[in-house]
Amino acid sequence: MLSKQGGYYLIPDNLHQPLEQGYIITKRAADKPLAKLFSGYMTSKETRRIMTKYGFILPGETVGK
Repeated sequence: MLSKQGGYYLIPDNLHQPLEQGYIITKRAADKPLAKLFSGYMTSKETRRIMTKYGFILPGETVGK
C-alpha cells in the first residue's frame, strides 16, 4: 500500500476535470486469444466491481452511483 511506502496526496475532484481512460484492441491483436481474454476480463462483472471499488466511473454509470 502506498501509504506505507511513502507519501501521497489526493487531489480534490473539484480542482480538475475527470480523467478518462480506456483501452482498444488493435487490428494486429484482433485475432489473438489473449486480447480477447483481456477484453472479456475488462467487461466482466467482477472487474467492474473492482474498478468501482477504486473510484472508477465506468461506461453506463454516473457520478455518485
